[in-house]
Amino acid sequence: MSQEVTQKNVHLFIPAKAAKIISRIQQERNIELKEALLAFYRSSIYHMLETESTKLWHKSGEQIYEEYSSQGLVRKTFKTGPRHSKLEPYAAQILVWRHQGMTIRTISLNLAQVGCMTTAQNIWFFLQRHYGLYPCRNRKTVS
Repeated sequence: MSQEVTQKNVHLFIPAKAAKIISRIQQERNIELKEALLAFYRSSIYHMLETESTKLWHKSGEQIYEEYSSQGLVRKTFKTGPRHSKLEPYAAQILVWRHQGMTIRTISLNLAQVGCMTTAQNIWFFLQRHYGLYPCRNRKTVS
């Protein structure tokens, strides 16, 4: 009898894959285990891994690590709290989406799908604060 993977049981796949990824993060960055755990668990990749519909759970630990590292999250850890935005780990992806012509509202919906709940207004303020009034050179306004 085969079981279907659902959002309720996808968590069964996570520990083994996370252990491999966290071990590699720790080795690559030469950091403590706790730092590696926090870096991975706070990443968008982890949120995608625990979301069944992304099918990321189907990939190997090495493939998931490659996605993690391709998002530029390997070298950088992000602080949270006052004066630190939860959007920082997603900054590169947000800029890519803007350059592709995606609206701020659509970006907020995409971020919600990977576990980062925010508003279009927060994204706009983040882009203004970190990239100036016009975050995309080829655009005169940002919607």
